[in-house]
Amino acid sequence: MNDDDASPPARNPDVTAAGNPTDPVTAISWLQAALSDHGIISTPPRVVDQSTAMLIADEQIVLCRDRCFWWATGRFREGRPVTRFHAVADPAGAARRLAGLDKARAQAEKTK
Repeated sequence: MNDDDASPPARNPDVTAAGNPTDPVTAISWLQAALSDHGIISTPPRVVDQSTAMLIADEQIVLCRDRCFWWATGRFREGRPVTRFHAVADPAGAARRLAGLDKARAQAEKTK
Protein backbone atom coordinates (compact mmCIF):
# COMPACT_ATOMS: atom_id res chain seq x y z
CA MET A 1 0.00 0.00 0.00
CA ASN A 2 1.21 3.43 -0.89
CA ASP A 3 1.38 6.27 1.67
CA ASP A 4 -0.50 8.43 -0.84
CA ASP A 5 -3.45 6.03 -0.61
CA ALA A 6 -3.73 6.30 3.18
CA SER A 7 -6.83 8.09 4.35
CA PRO A 8 -6.50 10.82 6.97
CA PRO A 9 -7.24 9.79 10.56
CA ALA A 10 -10.87 10.06 11.60
CA ARG A 11 -11.66 13.34 13.30
CA ASN A 12 -13.87 13.69 16.34
CA PRO A 13 -16.55 16.28 15.42
CA ASP A 14 -16.78 17.36 19.09
CA VAL A 15 -13.13 18.49 19.17
CA THR A 16 -11.30 21.18 17.17
CA ALA A 17 -7.95 20.60 15.48
CA ALA A 18 -6.32 22.18 18.56
CA GLY A 19 -8.00 19.59 20.78
CA ASN A 20 -10.57 21.95 22.31
CA PRO A 21 -14.18 20.84 22.71
CA THR A 22 -16.65 22.41 20.29
CA ASP A 23 -19.85 21.83 22.21
CA PRO A 24 -20.68 22.60 25.85
CA VAL A 25 -21.65 19.04 26.78
CA THR A 26 -18.26 17.67 25.71
CA ALA A 27 -16.48 20.51 27.54
CA ILE A 28 -18.45 20.01 30.74
CA SER A 29 -17.82 16.25 30.55
CA TRP A 30 -14.08 16.94 30.38
CA LEU A 31 -14.41 19.25 33.41
CA GLN A 32 -16.31 16.53 35.25
CA ALA A 33 -13.43 14.10 34.66
CA ALA A 34 -10.90 16.70 35.85
CA LEU A 35 -12.98 17.40 38.97
CA SER A 36 -13.05 13.71 39.83
CA ASP A 37 -9.22 13.77 39.81
CA HIS A 38 -9.52 16.28 42.68
CA GLY A 39 -12.02 14.12 44.54
CA ILE A 40 -14.96 16.39 43.71
CA ILE A 41 -18.11 14.51 42.85
CA SER A 42 -20.48 16.16 40.40
CA THR A 43 -23.83 15.54 38.80
CA PRO A 44 -24.06 14.32 35.21
CA PRO A 45 -23.96 17.20 32.69
CA ARG A 46 -27.32 18.73 31.82
CA VAL A 47 -28.19 20.60 28.66
CA VAL A 48 -29.76 23.97 29.48
CA ASP A 49 -30.22 25.14 25.89
CA GLN A 50 -28.44 24.64 22.56
CA SER A 51 -25.35 26.57 23.64
CA THR A 52 -25.22 25.95 27.39
CA ALA A 53 -24.57 22.94 29.62
CA MET A 54 -24.27 22.76 33.40
CA LEU A 55 -23.24 20.49 36.22
CA ILE A 56 -23.32 20.75 39.99
CA ALA A 57 -20.04 20.04 41.77
CA ASP A 58 -20.17 20.08 45.58
CA GLU A 59 -23.12 22.51 45.65
CA GLN A 60 -21.40 24.76 43.08
CA ILE A 61 -23.28 25.30 39.79
CA VAL A 62 -20.91 25.42 36.82
CA LEU A 63 -22.15 26.56 33.41
CA CYS A 64 -20.41 26.09 30.10
CA ARG A 65 -21.26 28.74 27.53
CA ASP A 66 -19.35 30.70 24.89
CA ARG A 67 -16.31 28.40 25.22
CA CYS A 68 -15.94 29.25 28.94
CA PHE A 69 -16.83 27.63 32.24
CA TRP A 70 -18.69 30.05 34.56
CA TRP A 71 -19.37 29.82 38.30
CA ALA A 72 -20.20 32.13 41.21
CA THR A 73 -17.46 32.74 43.76
CA GLY A 74 -19.82 33.24 46.69
CA ARG A 75 -18.66 36.85 47.09
CA PHE A 76 -20.52 40.04 46.29
CA ARG A 77 -19.34 43.40 44.97
CA GLU A 78 -21.69 46.36 45.10
CA GLY A 79 -24.56 44.01 45.86
CA ARG A 80 -23.94 41.79 42.82
CA PRO A 81 -22.48 38.27 42.81
CA VAL A 82 -18.90 37.93 41.60
CA THR A 83 -18.56 35.37 38.80
CA ARG A 84 -15.45 33.52 37.65
CA PHE A 85 -14.81 32.15 34.19
CA HIS A 86 -12.20 29.83 32.73
CA ALA A 87 -11.53 28.73 29.13
CA VAL A 88 -12.84 25.30 28.12
CA ALA A 89 -9.45 24.57 26.56
CA ASP A 90 -8.11 24.03 30.11
CA PRO A 91 -10.57 21.88 32.10
CA ALA A 92 -7.81 20.80 34.48
CA GLY A 93 -7.12 24.44 35.36
CA ALA A 94 -10.81 25.11 35.94
CA ALA A 95 -10.97 22.03 38.17
CA ARG A 96 -7.99 23.30 40.19
CA ARG A 97 -9.71 26.67 40.65
CA LEU A 98 -12.97 25.01 41.68
CA ALA A 99 -11.10 22.71 44.08
CA GLY A 100 -9.41 25.76 45.61
CA LEU A 101 -12.80 27.43 46.01
CA ASP A 102 -14.08 24.29 47.72
CA LYS A 103 -11.12 24.32 50.13
CA ALA A 104 -11.64 28.02 50.89
CA ARG A 105 -15.33 27.37 51.61
CA ALA A 106 -14.44 24.53 53.98
CA GLN A 107 -11.88 26.74 55.74
CA ALA A 108 -14.48 29.49 56.18
CA GLU A 109 -16.89 26.98 57.72
CA LYS A 110 -14.25 25.96 60.26
CA THR A 111 -13.71 29.56 61.39
CA LYS A 112 -17.43 30.16 62.06
